Amino acid sequence: MAVLLNDTDALEKYCHFGCSAVVRTIREQLRIQGISVVTSINTAKELSIFEKRCRRLDLVIINGEGTMHEGNARRANWLLNAASRISRAHCCPAILMNTHWSLRDAKQLSGIDGVYARDQRSVARLKRQGVTAQMAPDLSLFGFSTETGSGLCVQDSVVPSAREQLAELAIKMGLPLDCCSLDSIEECRKSPRAGSFGFRLFREAPIGRLITGRFHGVCYAISAGIPFFTVASNTDKVESILEELNLSIDPTLTSADPDWSIWTAEAVSVLKDFRISAKSRISDMFDEISSSIKSFDTDVDV
Repeated sequence: MAVLLNDTDALEKYCHFGCSAVVRTIREQLRIQGISVVTSINTAKELSIFEKRCRRLDLVIINGEGTMHEGNARRANWLLNAASRISRAHCCPAILMNTHWSLRDAKQLSGIDGVYARDQRSVARLKRQGVTAQMAPDLSLFGFSTETGSGLCVQDSVVPSAREQLAELAIKMGLPLDCCSLDSIEECRKSPRAGSFGFRLFREAPIGRLITGRFHGVCYAISAGIPFFTVASNTDKVESILEELNLSIDPTLTSADPDWSIWTAEAVSVLKDFRISAKSRISDMFDEISSSIKSFDTDVDV
């Protein structure tokens, strides 16, 4: 049995296409290993209820997405402390996975038994802070559909200025702005430049090309093997995954009329190969986590 900390799918009210793919992958891959997620914990109240009721546990998982950076340091520290506390109480491993790391201090990781970062930049930062981490790509690459369609989708950004830029581009192209979350819909409603907007990628409606300000938008394009252009997000996570791809082209959006011809068949094939290797590495990660449970005594009661 496992507990999941930072269930971002629930936090986003089950309306964020990237978070849904990540959490679905965690649950499905653990189930393949014979491990069920008995509950998820996102708040101090949920932690308190869990600690009063749980009598046996094999594994603590922290989904690191959206938290392990300076802009969210308070929540990051709370999650790491909570995971460490649960792990000690149940004598079971605590694993941080699916994380982009840009915190300045890694001391809170002292109570974590394994760290899987989703890019080499994060692995290098952790190494400089004295923490050994392994690399496993973002879990949405396992959870997204690989179906492709036709047409162009313009997606929003968590960064307000980039959201405005992309909204204006969508209007110019006569397209709705694809919103990534309910919060994003709310922000779009406030902007006179937003035009129309929708939830196309959340419904996983197949597309043929994508312009996105979202990290998970890039992951979606990789999974589907479709051409994309992107802008920077609130951390360097987009730049990090572009480094991992090692494309011979630069898909950074620099004009309102991007040159789609740079996306040759060879460039698209890089996306497909990356997804295959990503899925293999993610499967290996869950194998490793399952094996780590055996070295812990799981028969301790709270």
